[in-house]
Amino acid sequence: MKRYDNLDMITKIQSVSDEEQLIESVLSQHATLTLGFVNQHGFNLCSDPALLNNFMDLDVLLRDGIGMKMAMSLFERPPGNNMNGTDLIPRIVAKAQQQPLNVMAFGTEDPWLSKGVSNLGLDELCSVKHHGFETIDHYVSLFQRHHNDGQLNLVILAMGMPKQEQLASEIKKLNLSRTVVICGGAVLDFQANKVKRAPSFFRKTGLEWAYRLGSEPKRMFRRYVIGIPVFFSHLVALKTQTAFNR
Repeated sequence: MKRYDNLDMITKIQSVSDEEQLIESVLSQHATLTLGFVNQHGFNLCSDPALLNNFMDLDVLLRDGIGMKMAMSLFERPPGNNMNGTDLIPRIVAKAQQQPLNVMAFGTEDPWLSKGVSNLGLDELCSVKHHGFETIDHYVSLFQRHHNDGQLNLVILAMGMPKQEQLASEIKKLNLSRTVVICGGAVLDFQANKVKRAPSFFRKTGLEWAYRLGSEPKRMFRRYVIGIPVFFSHLVALKTQTAFNR
């Protein structure tokens, strides 16, 4: 299995209508559905076959960022619209509240965890919230304990890659009823205003990564200053490999 295989797994969103249909579909599942995003950082992580399998195991995988747009164009895949959890997850949450809802939030730490849940309007609906520094087995146990067969179970994972994708895969194996697991990265930190969203100019031009690097240079140095050259080296190597295999 090659890393560019997960490009074919990406759900292409071409319009607002497509996005609305996606949300409806995600929230109408009767078993367990997992949703996540792949960006340049996630693509780099997929050099590990086990982590690649975790990304490939997601039921809905969405493209996040200009790097992945370039990757898809390089391998002649239509990139579709850029998607990211910061915009999409609040829309999913709002729509989910139109039915009986049980929310579980795992990730980040207080006060940001509680603030993020509160700012999404989920205080009264959240049966459990826990910081993101426990073992995978611990979260699986919490999930099993708080799962409610009579409601839609919305599990928000905000612990970053690759841990959230690993956990999503383990929860999916249980295949409990009416469960949507979302790999949300820093979504609760954004909702809690711990992390500032990039201005519109940066988002529209695909340069949100540059804003985040400038805002959090120590935390983002490895991901972008080191990670972007690594990302392009992977693309060149994979493109060369596919050319030889034709």
